[in-house]
Amino acid sequence: MVVRTAARGDIPVTVTRTGRWRHRGEEIDLVVLDEMVSPPRIVVAEATWSRLGPRDARRELDRLRAKARLLPIKAASTIYVLAAREFRGEPPTLPDERLLTIEDYDMLSREVCGG
Repeated sequence: MVVRTAARGDIPVTVTRTGRWRHRGEEIDLVVLDEMVSPPRIVVAEATWSRLGPRDARRELDRLRAKARLLPIKAASTIYVLAAREFRGEPPTLPDERLLTIEDYDMLSREVCGG
């Protein structure tokens, strides 16, 4: 979960704003801003109910990176979070990427978005 992991220091942000982002047919499920620094740090997160193998997870993370480049925010750093029902095998990740189960993402949505 982005908020809890941020509080533990796993994701180096102070959560100041959250929301969904949409623009010209593109959407990011959750954008978390850390405006305590300038330029801000951001976390972008996508959720899927699918079971993802390593290649599918990599493809989804790459799509999330492409969408994040469209954000109207110049970020100091960006962390990419992918949530899925299940990850099969060991998906390759980069240092700025995190993987969550969908249960963790659901708890995140309730905590952050009040849903």
